[in-house]
Amino acid sequence: MLKWASFLFLISACGFPRPADVLDPHSCANGICTDPAYPFCDEGGELSGTANTCVAVACTPGDFATCRGDAELSCNSGGTTYDAVQCARGCDPTSGCRLCEPNQTVCANGKVQACDATGAVTSSEACALGCFEDQPRCREIAPSNGLAPYMDMAASGPDLALEDATLSVPSDVVTSPKGGRMTLHSITVAGPPNGVPIHVFPVRSLSLTGVITILSDGTGVIPAVAFAVYRDVRIDGTVAVTSNGFEPPGAITAGVCVGTTGIVDITGVGYFVGSGGGGGANRGGNGGGQYYSARPGGAAFLNPDLQPLQGGCSGGAPATFTPGFGGGAIQITSRSSIHLGVNSAIEANGIIGFAAMPVELPGAESTPGGGGAGGGILLEAPLVVLGSGATLTANGGAGTSGDWNPASPTTGRTPSFGGNCTLASGCTRGGHGGSIENIDTSAPSIVFNGEQQLYTGAGGGSVGYIRINTSSGVYTKANDAFESPIPSTGNIATR
Repeated sequence: MLKWASFLFLISACGFPRPADVLDPHSCANGICTDPAYPFCDEGGELSGTANTCVAVACTPGDFATCRGDAELSCNSGGTTYDAVQCARGCDPTSGCRLCEPNQTVCANGKVQACDATGAVTSSEACALGCFEDQPRCREIAPSNGLAPYMDMAASGPDLALEDATLSVPSDVVTSPKGGRMTLHSITVAGPPNGVPIHVFPVRSLSLTGVITILSDGTGVIPAVAFAVYRDVRIDGTVAVTSNGFEPPGAITAGVCVGTTGIVDITGVGYFVGSGGGGGANRGGNGGGQYYSARPGGAAFLNPDLQPLQGGCSGGAPATFTPGFGGGAIQITSRSSIHLGVNSAIEANGIIGFAAMPVELPGAESTPGGGGAGGGILLEAPLVVLGSGATLTANGGAGTSGDWNPASPTTGRTPSFGGNCTLASGCTRGGHGGSIENIDTSAPSIVFNGEQQLYTGAGGGSVGYIRINTSSGVYTKANDAFESPIPSTGNIATR
């Protein structure tokens, strides 16, 4: 019996798990938490009520959590754990480290704080962009496209929450089967020369859930859309800036970036040459050539930072028919954060080319239509997070085949593919829409052999632009998030 007791003592002394450790795997008596779901060691029990307990973390970067003696626990920059900061003037249980003296406003350690005559903290705010150099205030975001005045207005704006809704511009009417009908307040910002105006919606916070469709109502000049948001943005669903027969908000319908219309010769030997695709980040795809030269796609335009805010350009189409419009343009700017939830999406895709059999009337002959270029998506906030399965797409629309078979539109992560030719000979498919996968957007050509009734497809539209600006120039995304095209990135401008 004595030998067995000695053996048990040796096991315990050699560092085998104690019964308490086995029963409580979230104990951090040694100061270490090993479960990623419970990353923070609550040594004093200020968060959980039990000392030396590993706790889960769900916090907004910079937010104050609680005091630990004279130290402040606040959310780290990634929102993944808490940082402990020692307070020189003690920790206030409502605001964190006390920074100010009586009758003083101070900005320090990334926080602006005011004290009354007794030294009590009357206001305290974390500065997502740091303190201003020579004034006791936070640095403020300077939104792209000159929207700073509307960000200031957003502080007193509404908390806008839309679910399964349609926003029509420029009337700014929202319709929803769950919320009825309402008109949003917007401010129109004039566009630059050869650009488009912007309808700016200043709101305090923004929540978009379900399917949110942003369309043109077909009246007047169709503006791009921008949300200036004072606090957080949360997207849990799909936001699509698209067409309902009119050009998407912010799309371009005139200029050298628009695809060239195809050629028809019905009275002669019957040539049908497809139109060119719309230009965007690249040149639009050419329509396929034959006896006549290929019809060129629209010119590319350089606009990686989406200043000015504008969408893609239309593909070529006969004057009497609706073209393949370019994708629309949307800007979302937040002073704090933008989160795309699981499987959420923002789409600004070009529209597929016009497709219909030819009408043999003077001035109304139809050639295969070119696809529109992808539009523009601009996101900017100190923190931008793309959750698991999140998707951003500004793909081009594909062109119609030589025998007027329609292209397939972009669907989720699947890009737009040109219409297939079903004739036995004398025909080519349409050009694919531009995307991270499709670079060559031109339709194939045919070598003319003297035969009548040759049909070549139309070109696809170019890919558009995606831009993400953050405080560090880096955004956070899950491994399975998807972007097409690859976004350009930059640092938020401040003021």
